[in-house]
Order: sequence, then C-alpha cells, then structure tokens
Amino acid sequence: MLQTVERQGRRLSHLVGDLLLLTSLEQDASPKSFKPCCLNDLVADLTEEFSELATVSDIHLTNQIPDVEIYVLGHESQLYRLVSNLIANAIQYTTPGGSVLVSLETRDRTAIVAVKDTGVGIPLAEQNRIFERFYRVDSDRSRKTGGTGLGLAIAKAIAKSHGGQLTVASQPREGSVFTLRLAPISH
Repeated sequence: MLQTVERQGRRLSHLVGDLLLLTSLEQDASPKSFKPCCLNDLVADLTEEFSELATVSDIHLTNQIPDVEIYVLGHESQLYRLVSNLIANAIQYTTPGGSVLVSLETRDRTAIVAVKDTGVGIPLAEQNRIFERFYRVDSDRSRKTGGTGLGLAIAKAIAKSHGGQLTVASQPREGSVFTLRLAPISH
C-alpha cells in the first residue's frame, strides 16, 4: 500500500512540475537568457542516451547529422527535453523490429530536426489535437505507458518559446514524422 501511495505521489509531483513548466513557457516567451546551442551535439547525445532503450525494445535507432555544426539560440535544457520527448514517443509507439531515425539539417535558412518512426501512426483526425494538454489518441495508452499527457504540449510550447514550429505528419500503421523548425545562427 505504501509503495502505491509513494508511486502516486511521484506521479502527482511530476504532473505538477510539468504543469508549472508549461504555464511558465506559455507566459514567458522572451528569449532574454538564450545562449548558442549546438543541435549536432544535442541530437548525437540524445540518440546515444536512448540507444539502450531502443535496443531493449528491438527498435533500430539511428541519426543523420551533418558535418557542419548547426547552432540555434535557446535554452539547451528545454530543447533537450523537446527532442527527448519526441524520441521517447517514437520508440514507445514503434513496434518491435521497427526503426526510428533522428535527422538534422538546414534548409531554406531553417534548422530542422526530424524524428521519423515506423510506428503505429496517428489518424489524420487526431493530428491537430495531439499537442493539447492531457489529450491522448487512445485513452488506454495512459494506463499502459504512463506519463502525464503533457509531453507534446510541452514540446510545442518549447518550440514556440524558441520562435520555432513543431509539426507532425503521420499515417496509421505507417509511422510518424515530427519536425522541429528553428532559426539557426551563424557561429
């Protein structure tokens, strides 16, 4: 019984922390303390960090990173959380034997981080709603996968606070591509 209470307490604490972060992101969109962040390092570090989870889940996780370093102005910890959430979701919703590719490139003066999976996909009718607080495509997922239902709302808010854009393209049973677009800086 005490373990259940402790687990629920941790879950509520995490939920409160996520709500506070989301609220602060939505209210304070000023880039006053942004610093140069190397997206190459961020993508490489996160791919390495998630490699064990991917292996255990029988998911082939790879990255494509250019030789030229790509920098953006931002809060590194927030960008780390954003991309981390996308990779974790991609692994979580990809069936064993599938793959997840994290790519980084610049195109049309835009830094683009894309997380592409071969997972379950998201129905077109649900794609506009997945960035809403507490929204889940399948309500059964919350019991099986945990989480607060705030991950993509937080990711979208982080992208917006960095002057960026987070979008999704998906087909059921074919996978999803989450794309983050940010303005790069020359470094």
